Amino acid sequence: MKKKIILIFISAFIGFILGYSAFFLFYYKKFDEKIKDSLVPKGKYEIILKYLDIVNHVRPDYVNTSELVYSVINPYSSKVNILMQGDSWFEQINFPARDNAKSYLDVNIIEPTKNDLKSLNFILNWAEKRDIGVINAGTGSYSPSLMSVQIDVLERDFNILPNILVSYIDQTDFGDEVCRYSKNKIYENGKLTKVSATKGVDKSAFNYTRVMKLSEINFKYNSKFLKVLNSINYEISWELKKFYLINSSRLKNIFNKKEVKKCTLPQILSYLKNPTEVEINYFKTSVIEYLDKVKNKKNIEQIYLVTFPHLDQLKNILNKNNFKSINISNIIDEIVKETNNNSLKKIKHINFSKIIYEKKEMFDYDDYLFDKIHLKQNPHKIFISEIFQQIAY
Repeated sequence: MKKKIILIFISAFIGFILGYSAFFLFYYKKFDEKIKDSLVPKGKYEIILKYLDIVNHVRPDYVNTSELVYSVINPYSSKVNILMQGDSWFEQINFPARDNAKSYLDVNIIEPTKNDLKSLNFILNWAEKRDIGVINAGTGSYSPSLMSVQIDVLERDFNILPNILVSYIDQTDFGDEVCRYSKNKIYENGKLTKVSATKGVDKSAFNYTRVMKLSEINFKYNSKFLKVLNSINYEISWELKKFYLINSSRLKNIFNKKEVKKCTLPQILSYLKNPTEVEINYFKTSVIEYLDKVKNKKNIEQIYLVTFPHLDQLKNILNKNNFKSINISNIIDEIVKETNNNSLKKIKHINFSKIIYEKKEMFDYDDYLFDKIHLKQNPHKIFISEIFQQIAY
């Protein structure tokens, strides 16, 4: 009996060695091909590593290294300087979306032409005529908490000190705050200072865990043999950990009869449908926290908050839909009214839900991309031009 157990153990060990060796040889031959999409260049790696546990994430990896954190549209001048903060709606200025995209897989235009950069060209022409500096720090899924931390980073690390702040708050910011970032916020002396990185073994948005580790291995070893060996060991441990966590979560769900919520886009949007009072108050607190910070910055003289309806909200505005969901614009209106009552530094809300209600011909259902969230290029230019028409300088 003892000999049989030893024999089984030896056979299993030899089988493992042979299997590992075969996999190693296959992986070695295909290494460059398999690993290239999982690595980031050294310059990008260092920037991502620096800010990962401060602002949760930076711009996508197809973006030039110099624009991972922000883009200079028109250099800052001695006169008036504008900083734009927000999510993909403002990121879209420098990195436009493909009008005919069918999904997020083909929405990005990696090498945009001048004709693709309609919103960017408008801002550039507007700023150059007036000798006004404009920097765009818009980054996908940046909600007020991330913007709050980001503005400190821009000031501290890049000496960006705007006179005018234009901040876009999207409908998805509600779910982002409640679901995606609520557990990642770090406070020091009662003030929000960081929003730590999203970690885990899944492929959720802004999870850099696997990419950063494989890139670290690539930079650490010169020998291809060592790169392959360490990459394989990491990939195996990654898959085993993923298998364990997925299946243990399923078992917990079965026994607890409670599904663990993942912060996917559908989940983020679902918070707009029947939010609890606790969720609404949490979102308000996050926005007020951000506004309190920017109002206390002496260099900022004017603050503009911008909101825009998604397609479902637009249909409600035009009285052609019974879709029941909250409109972030209404919450921001409440916050701005309360804040302005108690502050000398007034905030202006550029509320496109109200603008569209007064000018119903301004936007239509066909102006949205496939996701019913973002605007196509020409409507986006109209959106941007309306914002800049309302800026006093």
